[in-house]
Amino acid sequence: MAKKEVKNTFGSAAKEYQQKAGVQRRVAGDLASRMVGFDLPVKARILEIGCGTGFLSQHLLKQWPDATLLCSDIAPQMVMSCKANLGDVAKNRVGFAVIDGEDLPNGEQFDLIVSSLVFQWFRDPLANLAKLTSRLNPGGRLAFVTLGEETFNEWRNFCADYHIACGLHNYPPQEAWQNNWPMDGVGEIASTRIIEEHPSPHAFLRGLKEIGTGLSQKGHRPVSVVDLRRAFSGYAKKNNSFAITYHLLFGSFIKN
Repeated sequence: MAKKEVKNTFGSAAKEYQQKAGVQRRVAGDLASRMVGFDLPVKARILEIGCGTGFLSQHLLKQWPDATLLCSDIAPQMVMSCKANLGDVAKNRVGFAVIDGEDLPNGEQFDLIVSSLVFQWFRDPLANLAKLTSRLNPGGRLAFVTLGEETFNEWRNFCADYHIACGLHNYPPQEAWQNNWPMDGVGEIASTRIIEEHPSPHAFLRGLKEIGTGLSQKGHRPVSVVDLRRAFSGYAKKNNSFAITYHLLFGSFIKN
C-alpha cells in the first residue's frame, strides 16, 4: 500500500475519527490498561506512533505524569487534531511531529515506544520490530496492538458467498509476530477479539470509510456498484444484522 494513500486517507478522516472511531477508542484504553505495571523511569521519554486524534495519548499522560511524550502520525491533520484534543495538558510535556513509523528520524532513544492499531498499515510490520526496538534505551519497552489474521473474517465470507472481490489485507498471524521478536530482549504476544454489531454489511463498510480504515490491499479492483447492491440485497433478505470480528494482537517487548 502506498504511504501517500494512507497519509491522505487518514488525513481526510481526521474530523470524523474522534467521534466515530469507537472500536479504536476502546482498544486504546485496553492497551493502556495492559501497560499499567510497566516500570519506567520517573521522567521517561515516550514515543507514540500513529497518535491519531489522541485516544491513547490521553492515557499515557495520566499513567506517567512526569514523563515527556512525542505524539507522531503520518497524517498532519491527525497530529493537529491530537494537539487540539489534548489542550492545556500537553503544555511542556508533549511534542508533536509528522513521522512515518517505518522511517523514524535518526537520533533520540526512548524508554517506551507505543502504538495502537497502526502496524497493520506498515509495508513490512514484522521487519519493523527490530527497527523500533533499536530505538529503545536499555530496559526500555515496546508495546502495541495490531490486527490479527482473523480480523473481518465475516466480510471475507460475505464476499465469497456473493462472489465479489474482497480487498481485505492479509495480516501476519500471531505465531509470526512471536517468531520475529529481536534477540536483544524478551517479547510476548497476547490475543483477544471484539465483536461489533452493524445493521448490515453496507453499514460496516461505510463505517470503515468514514474513519479512513477502508483502504484495500494493493492491486484490488473496486467492486461495481451494481454487484455490491446485489450482494447487499441478497444478504438483507436472510439477515437483519451483521457481526464483525476484530482479532487483536497485543505485543509487549522489554529490551535487555
